[in-house]
Amino acid sequence: MRPASNLALWLLFWVMALGSGIYFILRHREWPRSDYPFLVCATTLFAVFALPFNTMSRYLEFHEKLAAREAIVRERESGRILPVDPPGGLLIQAPHRTIDGHHVALIEIGGQPAVFFYTWWTSDTWEGWLYVPTGAHKRWRLDDHWSYVSY
Repeated sequence: MRPASNLALWLLFWVMALGSGIYFILRHREWPRSDYPFLVCATTLFAVFALPFNTMSRYLEFHEKLAAREAIVRERESGRILPVDPPGGLLIQAPHRTIDGHHVALIEIGGQPAVFFYTWWTSDTWEGWLYVPTGAHKRWRLDDHWSYVSY
């Protein structure tokens, strides 16, 4: 459903941009009032491609749910939450389940318990936040234990 809605929004945008361009050409004597719709479309297009909306939304989502996710991580590290089945292979193939409203995959990295929190509702790909214990993962991290992973 998401690709169809994205296509519909872009189609609507380009129809409005084309209409505002035609309006500007036909009413060029009424400048500057005739160019306002065209400027709004140009500003919107610039904002969509220039501003880091994905990065900002990820940052806000991470900090909004951090306390609840860390509580789940503490329970996983203490052994109160165990994997359904030992996962192997790719992270997205690990059996996932819902804990306190979070879709999680309980995995092991370097023999230590790790937790992957899915956030696939924010894009068209598998993505989310990976909690890794100290020393188990060397890739880019948001802080000592959290990494953003997408497939």
